[in-house]
Amino acid sequence: QQGGGEGGEERGSAGAFRTTSLRLTTGTLSGRTGTLMYMAPEMYRQQEYSEKVDVFSFAVIMNELFSKYMMVMAISVNGTEEEIEAYADRVAHGYRPPLNQLLPPELRALIA
Repeated sequence: QQGGGEGGEERGSAGAFRTTSLRLTTGTLSGRTGTLMYMAPEMYRQQEYSEKVDVFSFAVIMNELFSKYMMVMAISVNGTEEEIEAYADRVAHGYRPPLNQLLPPELRALIA
């Protein structure tokens, strides 16, 4: 597809991609949308947020992927919504799960 809109990627006539700037506004975009296990603190607290909430969620997923461990297994004994909500509340107030110490330091730094 030729051209592009507000941002993203455009394909030129040679088929090569180039990245264009994507401008996101800061503000209350959609409240608590998404999965609580991966939700950034500011989104959980229904505060103003930016695209950085996606970076937070991606880091949580990367930690699970490289650790070969799903956090929900650590925090949910009965699999209830209340347990997951309590975990999200802890994260929203500063708690961060420990990173796997067997991961290379560079990867731990990237995830943290």
